[in-house]
Amino acid sequence: MYDAVAFGPGMGISGKSTGMLWRILQIFTGPLVIDADGLNIIAKMDFAGMVRACDADVTITPHYGEACRLLGENPGDCAMDRESMIEALIDKYRCNVVLKGAGTLVGRHNVCEKAHAKARVNEGDSGEVSRKLFRDAGEVSRKLFRDAGESSCELFRNTTGNPGMATAGSGDVLTGVAASLAGQGLDSFEAAKAGVFIHGKAGDIAAEEKGEYGMIAGDIVRSLPYAIKEICDG
Repeated sequence: MYDAVAFGPGMGISGKSTGMLWRILQIFTGPLVIDADGLNIIAKMDFAGMVRACDADVTITPHYGEACRLLGENPGDCAMDRESMIEALIDKYRCNVVLKGAGTLVGRHNVCEKAHAKARVNEGDSGEVSRKLFRDAGEVSRKLFRDAGESSCELFRNTTGNPGMATAGSGDVLTGVAASLAGQGLDSFEAAKAGVFIHGKAGDIAAEEKGEYGMIAGDIVRSLPYAIKEICDG
């Protein structure tokens, strides 16, 4: 069985891709990060019930337009603020949600914590690095809602990243980072927070070298080792 699955980038929304996602939601029980065309399939086929009911520990990573479609809204007509939008997504899908954008939001439902029941702790350096990354990411994340009395959701706002990261493929990189951390033993919510922070830090390093205007997704990928080293050495 796979340690984690990332689904969506470059998949298309064909019948074959749709059937593959349907099958994964039916049988997979580990961390599952869904982005891009995976989100388009969920919106098109109305797979919300399957996401809620599945045994996988699901994380969805939409940008604003994808989030609108996941909520059944036309992106051109949707006027929700980002905090309300992520709460609506969490309430509808009962999974971990990463709402990408300036100050990316990461949240989950307080009563839906599949990850805690399935968390795995790996031995060796990779597990230690992951735990170090999560601790640092947690320290710099600003909690938006203090307790369940104010909101049914636990939300965090990321503090790394820059406008130059709004480039093709950047979100695909984030999907890979979050899935990788979950596969190393972090529960999916922790992996999402740490992944967003690392991804943003790599983007900041790339922007320092290339400038925000000229950077591409590959620059973020090449900066990931330096971001991880900076976090672990800090």
